Amino acid sequence: DESFLDGSFVETAQRSKLVLISLCVLLGLFFVYAIHLLYMIGMSYGYRGSIGMTLIRLMKYVEPGILIGSAGAAVLFVLWINRSYRNLINLRVQNLSFSKDVAIYWWLIPIPNIGIAYMMVRDCILGANGALMYDQFPEKPKLGGLILAWFTGVAGMIIFLLGKRMQIQGVLSMQDFQYFYNLSESQAASVYVFQLGGSLLIILALAKGIQVVKQLRDSESALLLRVEEAASKEEAELAE
Repeated sequence: DESFLDGSFVETAQRSKLVLISLCVLLGLFFVYAIHLLYMIGMSYGYRGSIGMTLIRLMKYVEPGILIGSAGAAVLFVLWINRSYRNLINLRVQNLSFSKDVAIYWWLIPIPNIGIAYMMVRDCILGANGALMYDQFPEKPKLGGLILAWFTGVAGMIIFLLGKRMQIQGVLSMQDFQYFYNLSESQAASVYVFQLGGSLLIILALAKGIQVVKQLRDSESALLLRVEEAASKEEAELAE
């Protein structure tokens, strides 16, 4: 049904806009957080600046914002990519990695779903560009941006959480509020260096992720046009 297909692709495009907004918000939050971490590293070596109190006040909103924003972006991403994947299944695209039901239930398994996310986006990009539909395809779409976004995102999150764990362990072992002042400069700085490294990788992943979402959105728009043109051509041939 062509009208159903149109509505499905329109819904996918709307969801992609929400995903883009959530990624842009997270990118801004992690950028502010990275600046805060740079300042904290400087403080570990005795630097004091006027921006310090402003950054500390901002962290009351930035850190919860990152947690809420990450959860919201994850939910929006799942809703968007599942809809995009179902579009390809409804078009009977061949060589997809998952069936409709499996593509939904895999998200319930914590560790494998990280790899599933990559495979589903890869299938959507290839499928929307026709690379999974035909035996011979002149030029497959480039997946470098997706691969970079996925690896830097996973690596960045691991490093970031390691740094957070170091910080939380330090706070829990505090005998008084002078805990960090009792550490050496390198020890205090290392707590924030891990988080900074992870944050920078996550910023890179978010920036590349925005490009990947735009790439897939544009490919899906082109796919819908091709499908509509093919349907119109078939109707014309039948009319003759």
